[in-house]
Amino acid sequence: MGDVWGVGLRLVERLTIQGIETAWGLRQADTKAIRRRFSVTLERIVCQLQGTPCIELNDADRPRDRIMTSRSFGRLTGELGDLQEAIRQHAQRGAEKLRQQDSHARAVLVFLKTNRHRPDLPQYFPSVVVELPEPTDDSRPILATAQQGIEAIYRRDTGS
Repeated sequence: MGDVWGVGLRLVERLTIQGIETAWGLRQADTKAIRRRFSVTLERIVCQLQGTPCIELNDADRPRDRIMTSRSFGRLTGELGDLQEAIRQHAQRGAEKLRQQDSHARAVLVFLKTNRHRPDLPQYFPSVVVELPEPTDDSRPILATAQQGIEAIYRRDTGS
């Protein structure tokens, strides 16, 4: 059932306990019961599996007030260079999204999170908002601003 978009491993385990073990079983589930026991998000997935659209096409085309790109590393890292490379990729992707919807950014939010599943390591969850000199969709000032943000919150002793 993990093949169904939006259904992760933990949710698969909880669904299995409820006797729902396949995508077909999820499709046959009562939407109201799914919403009560799980979430509105899973209820919408069930509705979509049943052939009921749950998103207005106009909503998908509406420009967003915020654009987010983020990344989790598959390994422990605390190297500033790794973080700067990730920031570079995400700043470029964010600028692409801005251009696609004909929008401009006024600021960049940069945040870091240490591995919450490793309580034996120091925990650090900083964030900073850095204003852009002027609203833009240009990758260069967005990248420069994001790099300022990472440099402002990076701490070598926590690995982030």
